[in-house]
Amino acid sequence: IHADDIVYLKSRLANMPQREFVDFLQFRHKKKDGTYLWLEVAANYIYNEQGVITGMITNSRDISSRKNAEDLLRENQHLLQSIFDNTSSIIIIKDLEGRYLIVNKQFEKIHNTSIDKLIGKTLYDILPVELADKITADEKKMFESGKLIETEDLVTHRADGSLHTYLSVKFPIFDGKNNVS
Repeated sequence: IHADDIVYLKSRLANMPQREFVDFLQFRHKKKDGTYLWLEVAANYIYNEQGVITGMITNSRDISSRKNAEDLLRENQHLLQSIFDNTSSIIIIKDLEGRYLIVNKQFEKIHNTSIDKLIGKTLYDILPVELADKITADEKKMFESGKLIETEDLVTHRADGSLHTYLSVKFPIFDGKNNVS
């Protein structure tokens, strides 16, 4: 057992007698060649008629591939989040009804707001109606075509009141079944 997993395992095993269901434990196990593999162990105590623990039933499986995939996914998410947070470009993700799901820090800065104030809101909550109508019409065209579009938008920055022209690149995001999501 990997040294970093011992405290976790001791704690989980100590609490097992109070549980009436199978417990799943995940830890690293050292192989004969010195490398580690991740195990997931389903464990449950066996009790006699007096309620005394007389044994344990376990079933183990190698989850190393899954753990490696989870690590890779975390690294990729961190990389994408770094790009998302540090670009000078504005990045927005909205749902099919035009409600904000995600905005980056540059968007927050320009509009003098924060993501928690935007989630679930639409363009009409933060922009003048005429501009919101134009952008909504552009997005409708994009969704109907299913393709990337480029538009120019004149936007007033809430932070300082200045006007800026933006080249907006909009494209639909597809799910695993090739549906716009």
